[in-house]
Amino acid sequence: MFNNHTKMKSFYNVCLLIIILIITSSQVFSKTDNPPSDKYLLVLDLQDYYLKNSLNNNEAEAYISVVNELISKTKKENIIYIKSTHKVLNLSLKPPFIYVTLDTSAMQLNEKLSIVNQNIFIKEKPNAFSVDELTEFLKSKNVEEIIIVGLLAEECVYKTSIGGLENNYDVFIVPHAILGKSEKSKNKKIEKLREKGVNILDISYF
Repeated sequence: MFNNHTKMKSFYNVCLLIIILIITSSQVFSKTDNPPSDKYLLVLDLQDYYLKNSLNNNEAEAYISVVNELISKTKKENIIYIKSTHKVLNLSLKPPFIYVTLDTSAMQLNEKLSIVNQNIFIKEKPNAFSVDELTEFLKSKNVEEIIIVGLLAEECVYKTSIGGLENNYDVFIVPHAILGKSEKSKNKKIEKLREKGVNILDISYF
């Protein structure tokens, strides 16, 4: 009788432990941030023209691999590519004597970059949120959280991050997937963005 009572008590204790573990696990899961795949990923200015001015070929390939890894872990429809216009001043002997055209070759995205959709927008200013088509697209998708990667930390990444905050988005950046003019100036800008409310994500988050 004693043995049966002891066995029953042990059985109830095990059941109680399982119930506690299930409840605890569900609470921890509910408090966890949405996975990266639920956020939208803005890939800024990964054009050959700019990469070649920032990195050598091996460095550029290694960097693009990092960005491609993030792209592979995000829903295809949640990827957005941003390109900067590259204007060229032209001189002519006939009217108009001076005119501006777009250098389309300089606007080409890096050939190693993983392009998974046609969500491609062109900006003329450092802040990507100055593009009406982009803001309308984000509103139509009810986007709330945006991850920003690309270049440069001191220019377009900074301006676009601030633009995202001003448009009431939860903005995230991944330092490992951002290029800067130098590591020192990059870190300085990232710290400023953190102080302004931008969330910093480690690459291991993905």
